[in-house]
Amino acid sequence: MNDLNQADIGELDRINVSLGGLKPEQRLLIKNVLIGLRRGELSKLGDVEVKKLKDRDDIYRIRQGAVRVTCQVKNGQVHILALERLK
Repeated sequence: MNDLNQADIGELDRINVSLGGLKPEQRLLIKNVLIGLRRGELSKLGDVEVKKLKDRDDIYRIRQGAVRVTCQVKNGQVHILALERLK
């Protein structure tokens, strides 16, 4: 997932704003997960827990460690709906 194109780089800039309060390693992990979602490569995400919400085909909840992100994938774009730190 290291082969980034121009669309991915623009997407990373928007993701940086949303993930500003996280540690750098958490930020990188979430960026890779969101890019994987956008590309439809959910199987390559490793130990990250990705769940599709019931009755919705476009909203996912992603959890890794103490970070949970709820996002919507619409028309090839990923929109972050919520970013939470779990206790």
